[in-house]
Amino acid sequence: MICLEPWLNLPDTVGERKEFFRKAGVVCVPPKGKKIFMRKITYYE
Repeated sequence: MICLEPWLNLPDTVGERKEFFRKAGVVCVPPKGKKIFMRKITYYE
């Protein structure tokens, strides 16, 4: 089983403490808003 989570932001820099929505890579979508992200997954046997 493979679990893929739709996570886009980057890890914190050492010593950096920001509110979640202000972190690099975090995308905020307003209520009733919509954002489409696409991923391509290739399986190799």
